[in-house]
Formats: sequence, C-alpha cells, structure tokens
Amino acid sequence: MQTKISILIIVGAINAINLIDGLDGLAAGTCSIYYITMAVIGLTMHVYGGLDVILCTIMIGSTLGFLVYNFNPASIFMGDTGSMFLGYMIAI
Repeated sequence: MQTKISILIIVGAINAINLIDGLDGLAAGTCSIYYITMAVIGLTMHVYGGLDVILCTIMIGSTLGFLVYNFNPASIFMGDTGSMFLGYMIAI
C-alpha cells in the first residue's frame, strides 16, 4: 500500500511541474523557489554537509542559470524532459 502511495505522489509531482511548464519561466521559477526554501530549511537545521542541502544548491544553480534564458521572450525551452526531471527531483 505504501508503495502505491509513493508512486502516486512521485507521478503527481512530475505531472504538476510538467503542466506548469507552458509559460516562460514559470516551472523553473517555481522550482527555484522550492529549492531555495529547502536549502534554507536544511541550513537552519545545521545540516551543512547533507545530501539534501548539496543537491538543493546544485539545483538552484541549474534552475537559475536556465531561468536567465527562459524569461519572456524565451530563447530556449525546457521541454518535457527538463520539466519531468525537475518534478522528479522535487518528488524525491
């Protein structure tokens, strides 16, 4: 039963980020805010070398770097692969 609920949550998060990828900068901006929040929470709890803080820092850099080129008018687009990856990273 727990496995089915976990799969439902992961697929739901992937689908949610994929659905908000229609506007320029919305998916990357939302994910950036999420990763910044999780990194601040991790640093507040004094988890400096934890995988969650390191992973959030890496994802902050990648999403903000992508966001520079994805604002209106967007010169590059994330596509399904990028949005599904961001949704999966948020879900896990």
